[in-house]
Amino acid sequence: MATDKEGDLIGVYLAGIYRRGDWLKKAIAGDILLCVSNKSPVIGVGTELVRQGEIAAKEKNCDLALCVTTNSYVQRVLRDSGYVLRSVVVLCDFKDEDGRLFIEAADEDSSARVLFKNLKI
Repeated sequence: MATDKEGDLIGVYLAGIYRRGDWLKKAIAGDILLCVSNKSPVIGVGTELVRQGEIAAKEKNCDLALCVTTNSYVQRVLRDSGYVLRSVVVLCDFKDEDGRLFIEAADEDSSARVLFKNLKI
């Protein structure tokens, strides 16, 4: 969480750690939410929140960090932080039997990007 000098909330970063069964010997930090106020006077809040999240993930022995995002700002922050694009999923391909979209992108983009970073380097 990040606040400005007045104590107002300007950014939040949430992540979870996933260990699935015996087949996954490595722990993965999954980015759940990165949100920064567009009124924030501070530059680099998103980048700093991601950096602090990576430090916490390394302390929990995570080998990888993974994020799925539809937001172009989050994608830029992650790429600038060393994340690599793994794949792009076109959201309009995911519809239910009635033709309704399962996922509606909050951004102007119609795809989700899967990015990852090796935390053991």
